[in-house]
Amino acid sequence: MRYIQPVPSFQQEVFRVEVDGTPAYAKRIVSDYSWWTFDDTDIFTRETESYALLNGMGIGPQLLCLDATRKEFAVAELPHLRPGKEAVETFLDNLVILLERLSRLTAPNLQTYTAKAMAALFRSRGEQANVAPVLLSEITQMLNGWHDVYGSGVSYTHGDLHLGNILSDGSNVTGVIDFEETIQSLPVFDATNLSWTVKVVFGEGAYRHFKEAYEKSSGTALIDLNEWGRFCHLRGWIASCYLKHCGSAMLQEKARNFMSDEEPQSHP
Repeated sequence: MRYIQPVPSFQQEVFRVEVDGTPAYAKRIVSDYSWWTFDDTDIFTRETESYALLNGMGIGPQLLCLDATRKEFAVAELPHLRPGKEAVETFLDNLVILLERLSRLTAPNLQTYTAKAMAALFRSRGEQANVAPVLLSEITQMLNGWHDVYGSGVSYTHGDLHLGNILSDGSNVTGVIDFEETIQSLPVFDATNLSWTVKVVFGEGAYRHFKEAYEKSSGTALIDLNEWGRFCHLRGWIASCYLKHCGSAMLQEKARNFMSDEEPQSHP
């Protein structure tokens, strides 16, 4: 593998490289933790197994090589094109197909969290980090409510599925990247998070198209975006508090550098 240049990355070390003459990206795991566990996790295994699993379904980018000792792997470079106006609806329909395919996957090696199990995790981590009880009660009620609505069935869940992590040739979905948050959980979490960025990037009309197509395909209603936004804020605050006060020295330093200092206001 020939290194060419570093690429700005939020959390890990990423480089443009060549592997046997093929343009590629290498990623080195230097910070092992996730939003869901708030603790040291084996993100290298999570990432490489995810690429292998999706490659088996014909979803790129192709995993070219890996080095478990260095916690480094390389995937082939693919185009990352934003659809033009004439191709947006085709692209959105292809996103729904992608979600349907992911929802049929199971990955026994991944951590599994029903919404109810996630509620217990957030409460436990929040109590250890002295998060305000009213905020813990709110996120617990939210997750337990989703458990009642969506049930205990779980499947492969990317965990951070947004348009920045979807590769496209301009209309078709060609790949998915960045599996640091991947678990087995509710597929509707991925769909709702993705719908959020669809609305931001393409507008209200595109969001309505995506929502209708997803709900027709899956038979499952998306989570209300205002409620989802509140959940993400609470989740981020609890993770931030836990990592800053209860994590290892390395995690505390990382959390102080880029995690939230904005405590959510309690709802009246």
